[in-house]
Amino acid sequence: MKSLQAVTFVKKIAKVTACILLITSCDQLICPQSIQSVWVENRQSDTLLKRAIYSAVFQLDPHKIKASADAAPLRDLLVGLTAYNRKGDVVPAIAQNWFTEDEKEWLFILDEKAVWSNGQPVTAQDFVASWRRLIDPQNHSVLSKYLIYMGIEKCKSD
Repeated sequence: MKSLQAVTFVKKIAKVTACILLITSCDQLICPQSIQSVWVENRQSDTLLKRAIYSAVFQLDPHKIKASADAAPLRDLLVGLTAYNRKGDVVPAIAQNWFTEDEKEWLFILDEKAVWSNGQPVTAQDFVASWRRLIDPQNHSVLSKYLIYMGIEKCKSD
């Protein structure tokens, strides 16, 4: 007899719980109109990028990146001379074309339409300055060691 009462009690609790879940799940979101309009406006924007960052410290300096996970947001913000396509092939980015005669010195032809966010044109000097900053020992960039490992000349300062 007690087991029948227990089963009946459990069934009643299950029905009440199901009703509560049904009622609360059908409730409309109570949110100020201004927040709703911003959310809808942002959701429909083609220029808005939302990115989760899973790091306690976020670095916007590309020369100070220490882990590939930290580089992901910067890949969304910065464009290099070249990029990779979905197959992993090197494709043009800022450099529209590049040439070499001896596999040591390279000539990159930059896209004339490439500009910074302030409208200033991207120049070859911008890339030269970045590479020089990368090898500067005062910046303590862990990435400079890759240049030495790859055998790139003049990447080790005296």
